[in-house]
Amino acid sequence: DKENEIPTDDDDSAHLQRKTLEDLRNLDCSENVDVETMEQWINEDSTLECCEVLSDDVIVSRVTCGSEETRNFEECPESDEENLVTHQKLSLGDALAHTEALLNYLEQENESTPAEKIILRNLRSIIRQRGNEKQKQTAIISFFTKLW
Repeated sequence: DKENEIPTDDDDSAHLQRKTLEDLRNLDCSENVDVETMEQWINEDSTLECCEVLSDDVIVSRVTCGSEETRNFEECPESDEENLVTHQKLSLGDALAHTEALLNYLEQENESTPAEKIILRNLRSIIRQRGNEKQKQTAIISFFTKLW
């Protein structure tokens, strides 16, 4: 049966084709896969306009709002100074305060779901637990004053 025949050429693309076809046939949902179907599936990306190959520089530029396409969005700042991502470590107190503020905001909004609120409450509990774990327990003898 020519449809199910696996290519036997020794070049890299034929080897990749052979390996992919073997792997596809091992899947439960792909019993009727032939070479033509597999080639169509592999080549699908090249026919789509959205699948252009981007260089690392272009990707970084787009992520940091440096390209003309992304500069039109309001979220993208104009100056490069605002593009810099600063990784500032938050204290547990700050994290707890921000989480509680966000939870208060969501509780005021009628559009937030109970699941969203539960997630934030769980995060708040985790932050509180970590804060409690980092605190040092006061020794009992510190409550007594020396008389001598």
